[in-house]
Amino acid sequence: MELKISKKHIVIAIVAIVAVWLLWKKGLFSKLKASASGTSAPATGDASIDLDYILSHVVMDGRERNAINTLAEKCKTNAETRQNIQAKAYKNGVSFDQQVAFDAIWMLYREYSNGKWSGWTSDRGWQLIAEIKKL
Repeated sequence: MELKISKKHIVIAIVAIVAVWLLWKKGLFSKLKASASGTSAPATGDASIDLDYILSHVVMDGRERNAINTLAEKCKTNAETRQNIQAKAYKNGVSFDQQVAFDAIWMLYREYSNGKWSGWTSDRGWQLIAEIKKL
């Protein structure tokens, strides 16, 4: 039994291989994987920077970890909160989990009075945000 491969089939195979390779080089497959896992917004920052990575690479006290985990849990149950954070992450070019950490730290170290957010209560919040951005 002889297998016949025409030039047409060879050209189609080469075009398909090149197309898949170009999509892979652009990172499309990693963005789709991150989006499907629900841990980060598509096309946003480095998808490998998830909450576990942040919490294991940045030194935080229990109150800071609790604030971040509480906001992350809220994102799982409140679609509006999740969408707001995803939009900010996309706008800021960071992963969804990085934005969760930024928002939790922001709420933890900012004062809220008379219906508005005012100054930072300490430089600790800025330090944490800077460390997370370095990841």
